[in-house]
Amino acid sequence: DFQREWKALKKYSSQKSMSSKSTPSFQLALTRALLDFHFNLSLPSMPLDRLCPPVPNRWFYCEWVLSDLIPLISNSDYFSSHADKATNNGLDIGTGASAIYPLLLTNRDSNLTMFASEVDSESIDAAMINVRANGLEKRIHLVKV
Repeated sequence: DFQREWKALKKYSSQKSMSSKSTPSFQLALTRALLDFHFNLSLPSMPLDRLCPPVPNRWFYCEWVLSDLIPLISNSDYFSSHADKATNNGLDIGTGASAIYPLLLTNRDSNLTMFASEVDSESIDAAMINVRANGLEKRIHLVKV
């Protein structure tokens, strides 16, 4: 059972109320469990007052980027003659505390390097912790703007 696998979710499994499952702490516990179970990614730093990304929505977007958008762009006339086929670069403007898009995209595509910007100091600090915890600091470059 999914809830039994992650200690952080156990306290919610006995609660019948849906309101307890819409709290920021539950959303964070669920996000961490999904990232760990499906992607072998961790999210050790996530301030509760920051947006906690719903993983399925973010993953579907990443799949579209990787399976449809990048091949379409790579095959265009301009990129066919100018792009290095060995690597792809991506940009995430406003990566947030989770750095969810860079984490998911680089986890899925070993040839992808991401550049991620953020204006909020606390969010960029949390994002850096998350990137380092997953060993992706050579492929995800965070920039405070």
